[in-house]
Amino acid sequence: MILKNLGKICLLMLLFQVVLLAEFELKQTVSKDTIYLNETIKVSLELSFENNESELIDLVAFDEYESLDFWHKLHTNQTKKREGSKSVYTYEYLIEPKKAGRFTLPEQLFKVSSYQIRKKKRFLRVYSNKVDIKVLPLVNNIP
Repeated sequence: MILKNLGKICLLMLLFQVVLLAEFELKQTVSKDTIYLNETIKVSLELSFENNESELIDLVAFDEYESLDFWHKLHTNQTKKREGSKSVYTYEYLIEPKKAGRFTLPEQLFKVSSYQIRKKKRFLRVYSNKVDIKVLPLVNNIP
């Protein structure tokens, strides 16, 4: 009897984790997807989740993007606000390309934690989308 129910319990635990993960969304956007070599790009990372979870969230952490293809220029903004039924954390920073070409900003990782999440594990990992950027060379040093 216990072995028959063990499979059901494991399935329910797996479904609960999927539902919990689905409540968080991390979206990565850029101010422009085509730029010239001497321009900077604003990268925005927006983490959103239902308000009923927002009372529980006490830590949101991430490592800013590092790459051989871009200079990390400046952390410009960090905000937290409510939009309807969701809470939204927004992180913005500037990057500047080191060379011309086509590049992909990889998935960014946010680590979200709360008392409820820490009961099961230390952090919940939420990944963003990838973003493609085209960097055009300067023509006679003029964009």
